[in-house]
Amino acid sequence: MAASAFNAIRRLGVWKDTIHVGTLESDQTGRLRFTYLDSVLHRPELAVSVRMPMRRTPWEDAEAMVCFENLLPEGDIRSHIAQATHLASKDVSGLLGVIGGECAGALTLWPDMMEPPEPPRYESCSSQSLGELFATANTQHALLQQRTRQAMSGAQDKVVLFKQPDTADRYLLPLDGAPGTVLCKRDRGRFPGLVHNELAGMSLMEAAGVPTAAYSVNALDATVYETTRFDRVVDDTGRVRRLHAEDGCQISGYTSVAKYADPRGPSYQSIMAALRRYSADAITDGERLLRWAIANIIIGNRDAHAKNISILHDLDGTIRLAPAYDVICTLVYPIETMLPLPFGGHRRTTGFTPAMWRVVAREFSVTASYAREIADDVITRVRTHLDDVLQRTVTVAGPHDVLARVGDTVKVECAHFRTTLAE
Repeated sequence: MAASAFNAIRRLGVWKDTIHVGTLESDQTGRLRFTYLDSVLHRPELAVSVRMPMRRTPWEDAEAMVCFENLLPEGDIRSHIAQATHLASKDVSGLLGVIGGECAGALTLWPDMMEPPEPPRYESCSSQSLGELFATANTQHALLQQRTRQAMSGAQDKVVLFKQPDTADRYLLPLDGAPGTVLCKRDRGRFPGLVHNELAGMSLMEAAGVPTAAYSVNALDATVYETTRFDRVVDDTGRVRRLHAEDGCQISGYTSVAKYADPRGPSYQSIMAALRRYSADAITDGERLLRWAIANIIIGNRDAHAKNISILHDLDGTIRLAPAYDVICTLVYPIETMLPLPFGGHRRTTGFTPAMWRVVAREFSVTASYAREIADDVITRVRTHLDDVLQRTVTVAGPHDVLARVGDTVKVECAHFRTTLAE
C-alpha cells in the first residue's frame, strides 16, 4: 500500500522501555502503519519486533497489526474495556491509546503529544485493596485498567503489581503505565481451584526440565496466584527496566485470534522456524520447546496455545526462548479437550501412535529416536515428582479437591503417552 493512500486519523507514540522509537498510526478503517523515528534508525536493538527491523519506510498493516494487536487483552476482557471506553473491540490503536502504558514486553504506547510520566507513579497496595481490585465488576475492572493503563494480553483478569525489592509482603499498584514486576490472578467461578491448579502445573513443568517463571501465592492474599514477570528487572537504583518479549503469534506472523491452531494459524514448525532464525541458541531452545509441548500434553493442559510461548530479548539484545508460564491442567474442567497446537500431526491424543514420532521429528527438527528419548525423560520426571508436587501445593496454598483430579489426570495422560514410545 502506498504511503499516500494512508489517511491517518489517530497517532500514538511508541516507546521501548524509556526510549521513544516510533509512531503508530491508524486510518478510519482500522488499518495500522508504524514508522521508526530517524533518531533510532542506527540502533537495531530498539526494533519493536524481530519481524519489523529498522528501516526508514513505514511498516504497513500486515506486520504492524501482528505486532501491536497481540499486546491487547482478548475475548470478554477486551469487550468490557471497549464498552467502558466507547470504542470498538477491533479498534486496536484506540484501545492501546487508553490502556497501552504497561504491556507484555518493553513496548508502551501513548496518545500523540503525551509521554510516559516521569518518575513512574505508584500507590500502596494492601490485602484489602488487592481483594477490591479482583472484586470489581467487569465495567469497574475496565475502568481500573484505564487508571493503571495495563494491557496484559490473554483472556483472564490480571493485575500487575510492583513487589518492592528485598521485601516479603510490600506491594505497590502501578498507575498510568508505570511498570510492575509481578502478575496476579485469582480463581474464576467457572474454574474452581485455578490457583492450586496453576501452582501444581508450573511445578510439574519445572519438574519436566523446562525453565519456568517464578511463581507462588501472593504474600498479601494466599487465594491469589502470583508469578514474577521475566520481562522486568530492577536495576541498582530500584527502577524497573522493561525487557522486550514477543509471543508465538507475534514471531510467526499471526494476530491473537489465531492462537489456537487451524490451517491458517501458527504451528510448532513455524515457531521452530522463528527460533532457528532469531534465538542465540536455537538447538537448546528447540529442545525446551519440545519438552514444553510434551509436558503440557501429559499435564493435561489443553490451553498451551501460541501466545503461551514467547521469546525474551535480554538487556544485551540476546534472544532466547522465555521461561514457561500459564500452565494448568485444563482437563479437570469441562472445556476443550483438543490440543491447541497439533503435535505429531494430531490435535486429539486419541490419535497418538508410535508412527507419529516421524511427524514430531519434522515439526521439531530432531530425529524420531531423540524425540522419543526426550518424551520418556519428561514422562519419568513428571510421574516421579507428581505426588511431591501435589503435597507441596497443599502446604503452600492449603487443600483443594482439584489437586486429586489433577493427579489422576496426569497419571492417565502419562500412561497413555508412554504407549506411543515403542519403536
